[in-house]
Amino acid sequence: MQLTVATSPLLQQRISDVVPSRMLAMESAIADRDFDAFAEHTMRDSNQFHAVCLDTFPPIFYLTDVSRAVIALITAYNDAAHRIDVAAGSSAPRRYRAAYTFDAGPNAVLYVLREDVAEVLRIVNNHIPPPASAVAGSLEFSDYFGRATDLVGSSTTDSSRIETLESMIKERGGLAARYLDTGSLRRVIYTQVGDGPRVLAREWNPAVSLFQEDGQPQAA
Repeated sequence: MQLTVATSPLLQQRISDVVPSRMLAMESAIADRDFDAFAEHTMRDSNQFHAVCLDTFPPIFYLTDVSRAVIALITAYNDAAHRIDVAAGSSAPRRYRAAYTFDAGPNAVLYVLREDVAEVLRIVNNHIPPPASAVAGSLEFSDYFGRATDLVGSSTTDSSRIETLESMIKERGGLAARYLDTGSLRRVIYTQVGDGPRVLAREWNPAVSLFQEDGQPQAA
């Protein structure tokens, strides 16, 4: 990022204005358990980071066509899910069901509440199908979905709701409505928020250390 530091005026604004205020807003959203606020700040910050990359001269491109397709799909999905909530007369319609973010690379990270994971996975699978070799029950299938394997085809998803969501996403058109080639994603990594860092030992302990006492790596 040395080139960015040297050539991007937008980076200086990000450092002085954007990041400090956004960090405070993000901390507040987490403390308040406000997923809508957390999601919007997450996506806005990702977008701004990649805007800084484009502001670099010459520009730096991390996002791929598949990355941009994920952004468009999640944006359209959030809008469709919100409209369904409003039409159903929800007293507190949620603005976001998923939040995307990208670091210095093309891989999408999606933040999703536990109750929405199966639905989001189904929408993503519809538009960006797994490799043709990833047939249910095969090793390739479990390798592709990992810990999310049990959520594929989950009975917790409402088929009629999925059809409505898909219709609304298609209606939106553009990149969001595209169906990408099978295998456009390498794999799905499903994880959850843990309980924070832990102290495993106060001094070197062979039971928990990745290294031997002399500093050499432990044998596999």
